[in-house]
Amino acid sequence: MSIGPSGLRVVIDEFGETPLDAIDQHLRLEPQPAPDAAELSPTDVVVRVRSAAVGWVDLLMSSGQYQHMARPPYTPGLEYSGEVAWVGDAAKATWEVGDRVLADGLRTGPRSMGAHQKWGGFATWAVAPTDGLRRLPDDWSFDQGACFLGNY
Repeated sequence: MSIGPSGLRVVIDEFGETPLDAIDQHLRLEPQPAPDAAELSPTDVVVRVRSAAVGWVDLLMSSGQYQHMARPPYTPGLEYSGEVAWVGDAAKATWEVGDRVLADGLRTGPRSMGAHQKWGGFATWAVAPTDGLRRLPDDWSFDQGACFLGNY
């Protein structure tokens, strides 16, 4: 089942000595196919990312200087917001395609400690667990949602 068109993602191939070294030497932009629904968990939710914040944790992680580290290669982007594009069967009680959401970086993305660690928000597509998302208020922009939990 096709979730959507291909997109792009940022990948950190290895840690740099400093965040600037990591960006200059070990960061690349690559094509990203939409996630394959057949490979996802029933509790997974696919988010079409609309906005992502660059926070200090993302920068520290790129140089291996943060206490919770993703293993390279990974896609950075602790904080992001977007629209639900696909919902696993067990997540349908909570989420519907089209819902506006923001990611809780403690439950999903590179700071999380689970299977979703590789799915950061510097990408077209991110996969999150059902409980790793929060509803984005109707009167908030995607930019506001992407900056709320960590930077606020």
